[in-house]
Amino acid sequence: MPSGMDPLRDLLARKRAELQDRWERQLLAAAEGGFPLDAGTARLLPQLLHSTNAALERRFRRPRSGTRPVEAVARRAAVQASLLCDFIYDAALEDAGSLPDDEKRRLGDALAHAAVEVQVKSALEADLEGRRGAADRFTRVSHALHNSMTIAQLAMDLLRRRGEVKGTRAADLLADSISRLRAGVESTLLEELLADGGLRHCRVKLDRVLAEASDATAPEAQERGVRLRLLPAGKVELSGDARVLRTGVRALLRVAVDLSRRGATIQIDCARRREAARIAAVIDRCRRRPDGGLPSVGGLGLVRRAARAQGGEVRLRARFREGCTLTFDVPVEPQAPLP
Repeated sequence: MPSGMDPLRDLLARKRAELQDRWERQLLAAAEGGFPLDAGTARLLPQLLHSTNAALERRFRRPRSGTRPVEAVARRAAVQASLLCDFIYDAALEDAGSLPDDEKRRLGDALAHAAVEVQVKSALEADLEGRRGAADRFTRVSHALHNSMTIAQLAMDLLRRRGEVKGTRAADLLADSISRLRAGVESTLLEELLADGGLRHCRVKLDRVLAEASDATAPEAQERGVRLRLLPAGKVELSGDARVLRTGVRALLRVAVDLSRRGATIQIDCARRREAARIAAVIDRCRRRPDGGLPSVGGLGLVRRAARAQGGEVRLRARFREGCTLTFDVPVEPQAPLP
């Protein structure tokens, strides 16, 4: 909007449409040259011109009452950056004598560039710190919910064992819902774990991880009338994230228990196979769908995600008669995760 008094503001107002057209053509040329920019880049110029006009009118002014919080924070950051840039500019030129105009402009450009970089970095660090706090609170709630789901599932199994809950479709749906909800919480916790700085590789003794998971799963298996049989295993070490592996192996054994019929035996083995380590759970009596296929199990997706995060894979295969086999393979040395 022309001011009638400020030549710079008048100039920008007159050239606004021309600048917008040239900017869009420059973005198009960049895209055709193999360097496409995101859609938000096209919207930067109008915003920059608007803010420049306001700064030329009055650079150091507080946000007005009723200004949106985002705009108010941006205005305060701009004023802060201007104060710092002016201070550095004036202090730098005090003893520099009469610098050429092009050098002064170079200093001003560098200060403007640095101001944006510092402000964006500060904003992102503050946002990251806030997200970490929120993630910590979310993780605590998720762990509490996960524990509640585990207790509810064990209680449901105990009631079934005592005959207080008959094997009706409603009871089966309730048990399946609890299992899927617990698997969903675990999957979310795994997402948070993977997003928090990525994988943390160290030497992991997979046979020990399996033994710990077997001990933790044994009470649940016993409540369901399923026998866990952990075969003797040699030392199987690999390079991986112990947190992801523990989550995946515990979920693997729970899936095996969920697949088993009452009275089934799960034979669990851990061994190295060439450049990979394998955990195999062989179930002699699996639950089956009416068509004879294996049923869907809520926690299987979590097991697959944990394995793929390590560059491995999970397979579920039906065996002769009533059996099935669940395998968990991960490379001994780090590899790129599977998509």
